Amino acid sequence: ASRARVRKLAALLMGADHVMEGVVELHAVRGTRTLVSSEGSLVREPLGVITLSVAAGAQARDGMPLKHYIDRAYPLEQGLPDEAILAREVRTMLAQLAALRTAPLLRDFSGPVLFEGMAAAQVLHRTLLPHLAGTPGIWARGQRLPPQSKWAGKMGRRVLPSTFSLVDDPTLAAVGKTPVIGRMRVDDQGVPARRVELVKAGKLKDLLTNRTPSKSFPRSNGHARGRGYGGASPMPTTLILKAPGKGAAALRRLAVVEAKKEGEPHGLIIRQLPEPMVTSKLSGLSNGGGGHQMDGMLAYKVDAQGKETLVRGLKLERLQIKQLKRILAAGKELVVLNRMEGGGLGHRGPRVGLPLTLVTPALLLEEVEVTKERGSQTNSPILPRP
Repeated sequence: ASRARVRKLAALLMGADHVMEGVVELHAVRGTRTLVSSEGSLVREPLGVITLSVAAGAQARDGMPLKHYIDRAYPLEQGLPDEAILAREVRTMLAQLAALRTAPLLRDFSGPVLFEGMAAAQVLHRTLLPHLAGTPGIWARGQRLPPQSKWAGKMGRRVLPSTFSLVDDPTLAAVGKTPVIGRMRVDDQGVPARRVELVKAGKLKDLLTNRTPSKSFPRSNGHARGRGYGGASPMPTTLILKAPGKGAAALRRLAVVEAKKEGEPHGLIIRQLPEPMVTSKLSGLSNGGGGHQMDGMLAYKVDAQGKETLVRGLKLERLQIKQLKRILAAGKELVVLNRMEGGGLGHRGPRVGLPLTLVTPALLLEEVEVTKERGSQTNSPILPRP
C-alpha cells in the first residue's frame, strides 16, 4: 500500500509540465526501545515513525533555478493521511512551484517579518534548539562539544517577551487533535521524563539536563536522548511556545504597519524556510544560482489592503536566538511540526534521527535581514521535457 502511494504521488510530479525533476521518499521506522541499566532499570516501549518527503525542481522564465518541497512525519500507529489529502498537498506544492516561475524578485528587505505556519516552527528549530541544554558539553580539541548554550548563565533573566512561555513536555501524546512524535516515558539514561517549564513570563526558569552534574544543574530532569551510539545529550521532545495572540488578519496588518515604520513599502510574510536536507535529494539539474540558501522558500509581500504577492529569489540572513527577545506579536492559532532530528549518514552507516515536535503560534520578529539572491542564472532547456 505504501509503495502504491509513493507511485501515485510521483505520478503527480511526472504529470506537471513545469517540473524538471522530482523525488518522493517514504520511510517507516518500527522497533522497540529497550533500556537496561546496572541500577535495575528495565524499560521497553515501542518506536514507530513514518516520514514523507516530496521535492521538485523547476526553472523561472529568467533562468533562476527553483526548488520546492513537502516534509512530514507521523506516528506509525496513526499512519499516513488519506490519499486524497496527500494528493491535495502535492498539487498545492506544484501550483506554488509553478507560480514561483513568474513571481517577481524582491529587493533587499530589513525590518519586521511575519513567520506563519511551518516557518514559525522552523524559526524555533534554528534559534532555540542549540541553546536549551543546561548540561555543559565535553571538552574536545580545545572546544566544548556541543557548544555552550547562549542561555546558560541567564537564569532568572528575561529571554523572551514578558507574555511568552516555553515548556518541553515529553508526556504529551497530542497537541489539540494533532498526534506528536516526541513522546517518551523514560529518557535514555533511565530517568523518568517530565515536563519542564523553561521560560515563564519571559524569564528563563530552567534548562534541559541529563545525569552529568554541574554546579548550576546538579540533577537530570529526564531529557537525555541518544541515537544508540555515543552519549545521551539533553534535547527537547515536544517544545511548546505560547503567548496571547492576535487574529491572522490583525497580525498581518501589524506587520505592514511596523514595516512602514522602518521605511519599507510593504510587509513581508514567510510561510516556509529552506530545508537543504530535503531539496538536496534532487539530482542537481536545477541547482544553479541560489543553491541551498533559498530552496523551498515561500515568501509573500503584503500591502496595507492585505493583498499578498508571492515573491522569489530571497536569501534569509541567519536567525539568532537574541531576536526572539524582540518578538513584536504572536498569532492565536498553534502550528504543530513533527520532524526527525539529526538523521542521515554517519561514519558507522545510516542513522535514524530522533523524533521531535515543535509547537508555536505565528511570530512577528522585529528585525530580520532578507537579501536578494545574486547568484548566476542558468540557461533554460532548448528542448521540452520528453
